[in-house]
Amino acid sequence: MVKKEKKQLPVYYVENSEKHSSEFFGAILRYLLVFGKKPYKAFYNEKELKRNILIGRLFKIIFFMLTIILCYYFLI
Repeated sequence: MVKKEKKQLPVYYVENSEKHSSEFFGAILRYLLVFGKKPYKAFYNEKELKRNILIGRLFKIIFFMLTIILCYYFLI
């Protein structure tokens, strides 16, 4: 039987995925916090990149910790 080689994603797809998702979450959160009064493009641009990444990473860390705490609370 001949084994097929698995095709792997190129490295550039994988290495920046966390950064891009953090940037996206940060922009969405900032947009929702102003209730859509500013256009989304005002938050999702190169100028606001670092701020979006920071807010997105904080959101993901807090969400992860809350999930762990809730699972622990309800399962034990």
